[in-house]
Amino acid sequence: MNRITAEGFDYQGEADKTCSIEWGAHKVNRADFLAQLRVFAVTAQILNLYKKLLFRGKLPEDVGLLQPSNAASLLDFIPDADVDLVHGIVGIATEAGEAVEILIAMIEGTPPDRVNAVEEAGDLRWYINRVLRWANVTDEECERANIAKLHGRGFAFGFNAQADSNRDLQAERAILESATLPGIVEPRTSDMADMCDAERAGYRDPMLRLPSGVYGDEPGNG
Repeated sequence: MNRITAEGFDYQGEADKTCSIEWGAHKVNRADFLAQLRVFAVTAQILNLYKKLLFRGKLPEDVGLLQPSNAASLLDFIPDADVDLVHGIVGIATEAGEAVEILIAMIEGTPPDRVNAVEEAGDLRWYINRVLRWANVTDEECERANIAKLHGRGFAFGFNAQADSNRDLQAERAILESATLPGIVEPRTSDMADMCDAERAGYRDPMLRLPSGVYGDEPGNG
């Protein structure tokens, strides 16, 4: 059932309307496509090991991913206020890899598991919300921005292949930064940064690290 706001905004309906109805499976070689999917899935599995180091309190030896002792770490390259963004991006990549495994199984002859597909979609949304938390943007603001961009691209009445091939990226950026979507470009306040620093103290100081499972519990099975 679609979630429709009080103002009548229907994101799922708008997404359906702006979705391409093309299906070019006859143009794609099964073996080549499957090979690329497998590379993606393996890369996601490796990123999942890094995710365990970054956000689940694991040590390199715990996951079999030893790190060079004399190499620079991420500590001095990612500010505390940006940890949620990193968490979201890494999580999206790893969960996308699990979703790709469903597609691999389908191509190999296994019917898709609806429950598993919905589970992976939910996990992806969990990590997308880490990105939105970092950006100080709500789900609805993000959804409205997405549809406004697509309408600006020429999809207001449905997917348009010609418009899709001739995008004006500067115009799309202007739509996203427009006054009707202030949350997209508002910087994080100092209060938010202070709160984030306090939450992330455990990541900076091993003596203050929160016990596993107390903060940052994540979806997924790896």
